[in-house]
Amino acid sequence: MAYEEGLHSITLVAGADLSDYQYHLVKASASGEVNVCTDAGDRAIGILQNKPEDGQAATVGVRGVSKFAPGADIDADDCIGPDASSNGIATTTAAHFAIGVALEDHEVGATPDDELATVLLTGPFHPAVS
Repeated sequence: MAYEEGLHSITLVAGADLSDYQYHLVKASASGEVNVCTDAGDRAIGILQNKPEDGQAATVGVRGVSKFAPGADIDADDCIGPDASSNGIATTTAAHFAIGVALEDHEVGATPDDELATVLLTGPFHPAVS
């Protein structure tokens, strides 16, 4: 079961209606607003913790342990980055950014009550390619 612990957050203005994107990966815009990631190459800054509408305060978890919405099966110790739907996925591509490391295995759709996974947020980094 996904959990949060010792989570540090920042508050930015939502650049769009993000009310359907709680626990999705988000990025900052040049104007200082926050929006969902729309490409695997986006540099996510953290995970959206609330459900703001356009122009409202968006709480973004940036360090610590957070829940996230996975877009595929995840293994513990996978580097987590965005997919085109702002879900977290395992990434090993050196050109992409990861925001943290999965703390548990997660099978998408395994149970209806377990739609979230857990990540240790460490900030944007390029995963090592083996």
